[in-house]
Amino acid sequence: MTLTFSYLDQNDIEVQFTTDENCLVTKLGNIYMDLNMHGVKDFILFFYNIHNSSWQVLKCPSNNDYRIDLEKLLNDQSYILRSTFGLLRKPQRSLEKVESYPMKMSTGESLNLLIYEKSYSLCIPVLIWVTITRRFNASYNTIRSDIYRLRKFYNYCADVNVQIDDLIVHAKQDEIIDAFNSYCLFLRLENNTNNTLNSPISINGSMQSLKQFFDWICIYYFKGPKESFIGRLSDIFSNNKMKTKTDYNNFKSLEDQEIKLLEPYITPNTDLNPFSKPQQLRNFLIFIILLETGARIGELLKIKTLDIIDSVDKYFINYCSHTNDVTDERAGELGFKTLERGVEISRELYECIEDYIDFCRRPKNGNKVTHLYLFTNYKGVSLSQSTIYTVFKKLRSSSGLKELHPHMLRHTFSVNYLKYVVEIENKSLDQALCSLRYLGGWSNNSDTPLRYSNRYIAETGNSFNSKRIVNAWLRTQYVET
Repeated sequence: MTLTFSYLDQNDIEVQFTTDENCLVTKLGNIYMDLNMHGVKDFILFFYNIHNSSWQVLKCPSNNDYRIDLEKLLNDQSYILRSTFGLLRKPQRSLEKVESYPMKMSTGESLNLLIYEKSYSLCIPVLIWVTITRRFNASYNTIRSDIYRLRKFYNYCADVNVQIDDLIVHAKQDEIIDAFNSYCLFLRLENNTNNTLNSPISINGSMQSLKQFFDWICIYYFKGPKESFIGRLSDIFSNNKMKTKTDYNNFKSLEDQEIKLLEPYITPNTDLNPFSKPQQLRNFLIFIILLETGARIGELLKIKTLDIIDSVDKYFINYCSHTNDVTDERAGELGFKTLERGVEISRELYECIEDYIDFCRRPKNGNKVTHLYLFTNYKGVSLSQSTIYTVFKKLRSSSGLKELHPHMLRHTFSVNYLKYVVEIENKSLDQALCSLRYLGGWSNNSDTPLRYSNRYIAETGNSFNSKRIVNAWLRTQYVET
């Protein structure tokens, strides 16, 4: 196998060499020792697989452990290797489009990076920004959203012949300001197409992410006064920020009759169930767990078989983040916005989960499942978010409930829980909200449960008023004239 490797030495000179896999580990070790003398303590290797157009990532710490991981990673295919040596010093010279790639590091951490499409080179300023923001505990999903927004900006710059990396490396502040201002205007004009993806909230978020990126570039890399540049960015953002109106009480939940309508489409072994036999129990459990525990999709997909607990005739699902799990082969880090917690479930649900683990979790070809995540696909691989969305898309088309989506079940759980605690258990609304905060994974000072209580109050208030009006009409005597 032939490997082509490129990096920047301590004098910012690009060095390339070609070697075979037997010599690569020794060669990289020598390069690392040389760079370590010049202050380089850690680096990352990016492997681009020419045959299947995929990227793999290997983090190389300041010890020799990476050599073992490197030997395991390499196989009989060809790779182009690129590294973070040299970091921000080498500009991208061509006007290439960029694409975002989710990557999984050997440490288990997920990254989402921008790669130039033709040269397969890394967008270095974004790479450094991503790794630093990850170090400051920004969530993967937040960074992924920012990466998508930066990708659109970089591709806009390529369309208008602006070499944005070159402007960043040479600290051309006026040109960066002009690019930022023109892009903000472009976003506002694009909003006139009535594309739902370009809502005022989305546009403001794109401008905010880009402003934060340039603020960071200025603080960490620009020399001299910084206040003027950051102030000009803030002025442009304020002048282009669009007005938004968010209805925080617009929480759509399923009515009882809608849940009844869905039963024949989600219950296993029914004629109307649109899923294949091997998928029916799995998809039924996905729906019921979301409905009965109010979990988010990311929390659901992070459930491991060991998180299903049988404790003295009580049964629980432990929702744990399992952050940077090296056994999780999914490229992107699943979102886990809420607090870790244990939620009690019924015995019936527990037994269904046990049946799924015993009879449906392993692939039909007899291969072993190499991880502990509860939900798998037909190959035994841990389930992705896109599969969940596909399941609900099929439920929408089969049942006719056009607004059905996974998070609606979290809304349904919250509203129904408040109704039960207040109306059946005769507890106060404050007591119900306190317990709902725990079950939903919200912090003690979170205002989100109050939004559900506002909906519950509105629904019960309208119900009482409707009954009052009906009774008033019944008492009215009419005399025809």
